[in-house]
Amino acid sequence: MACVLPFNAIEVGGTSSVGSGTEIAGPDEFEYGSGSLELAGDDSAITTADGRIHNYRSAMTPSASCSLRGDKRANETAYASGDNATWPSPPQLVKLLYYASRTATAIVVKSFQAIIGVEYDTQANRSSVTINGSETAY
Repeated sequence: MACVLPFNAIEVGGTSSVGSGTEIAGPDEFEYGSGSLELAGDDSAITTADGRIHNYRSAMTPSASCSLRGDKRANETAYASGDNATWPSPPQLVKLLYYASRTATAIVVKSFQAIIGVEYDTQANRSSVTINGSETAY
């Protein structure tokens, strides 16, 4: 079963520490409670000749989604623009942060290489954001 964690801020680039990248969405832009990160593992098992079962995780697939107020299409990395751009653009470091209160310091929920996709609803003035990545070699 996958693990689901909340987040309420998104930072892109920099290192895995808070504040080293560019914040693309803060807590005030989130629709309340909409940020959720799902961590699904690709688990396998091998039985050796002595009858022992060895469990291992070969990959972790983090995927996050949230609803943000306003038009956030400028933050999309799933489609590169321009004639000389590769498609899709390569993954970049994304940090999902959590602020427990307005005066609290952010903590990093998860940082991983990912591609960000954004769908914008003009009538509701809301952006649906999906963030997909992968981690291997556990």
